[in-house]
Amino acid sequence: MDFPEFGYNEDPVREQRNHALRCAMIRGFDWQARNDSWYANLGNIFPGIIPPVLPEFDPDLSAESVTYDPAYARKLLADNDWNADNLPELTYGTMPGPTSRLFFEQFRAWMMRIGYPADKIVLKTYATFGDIVKAWSNSELPLVSKG
Repeated sequence: MDFPEFGYNEDPVREQRNHALRCAMIRGFDWQARNDSWYANLGNIFPGIIPPVLPEFDPDLSAESVTYDPAYARKLLADNDWNADNLPELTYGTMPGPTSRLFFEQFRAWMMRIGYPADKIVLKTYATFGDIVKAWSNSELPLVSKG
């Protein structure tokens, strides 16, 4: 939320547009495809951070945050005056290696489906896990791509 291009913005109109942008990106992320392609469909996709195996899990929590809906994502962008020309550059930080690159390419493909231009989704590779943690800790990346 430290990035005024995506997160909090003092301008209330931009703040609303940024919220819509984040929601569009969430709806453009295909959790089921990630589960299928990387985890042999063994994962349990759920909203929130409390897993369903814990008694604190709320089964009534809305699943919107894990529901893939690229048409709705495109509508959110359009309704909030986002287009290929004014979408902010998104830096995706990761570690070097083929798996990290494939995760990035999968993410970029999903974002392109909702209207994000490929050239505005930039890969930034960090030499070590410590380096990327430092970047996250210092709010140098708008997206944390690890769970």
